[in-house]
Amino acid sequence: RGRLGKPVISFDLSAGMLQQAARKLRSGLTRPGVALDLTNLIKCDALALPFAAQSFDAVFISHVLTTVPEPCQALREALRVARHSARLALVNHFKCPYAPLGWLEAAVDPICRHLGWRSDLSLSDLLGPVGIRHIRHPRGLLFQTVFLEQRNHQLCVVHPRELEDSGGLQPSFAP
Repeated sequence: RGRLGKPVISFDLSAGMLQQAARKLRSGLTRPGVALDLTNLIKCDALALPFAAQSFDAVFISHVLTTVPEPCQALREALRVARHSARLALVNHFKCPYAPLGWLEAAVDPICRHLGWRSDLSLSDLLGPVGIRHIRHPRGLLFQTVFLEQRNHQLCVVHPRELEDSGGLQPSFAP
């Protein structure tokens, strides 16, 4: 959720999802008290975002990475449009690295794919190609939240306690 008074761009490939988002905005269920013109809903593909590089102060990706055909490309696009000082939040299901739960997730993956998502995307398979190694799996059985941040020209996983100490996902907006 964007800070009050700050513009937010939300996008989806599905016109139906964008219509639902517009309904929630108009009813005040999303961003209550914020002028509607500060939230833009755009139909676009997460694999090829129509935004210039380094356009955003914060990026929030919720339940997208296991629904797109190329999750690493979706993450690379998010990183491309994020400013160097931006924080990224990834909320998704990631395959458990511990057997037997990981085996079960791999076994049910064909059924999940038939329903429109995948259950076998591991966090290390997603973050390894962008240079992050030695990833500690976040807590959460069904959904996990992972925070990323550029530090000294290197992408890092940020522990939630570090976010609490520094103001959360809210970036420091320069004048």
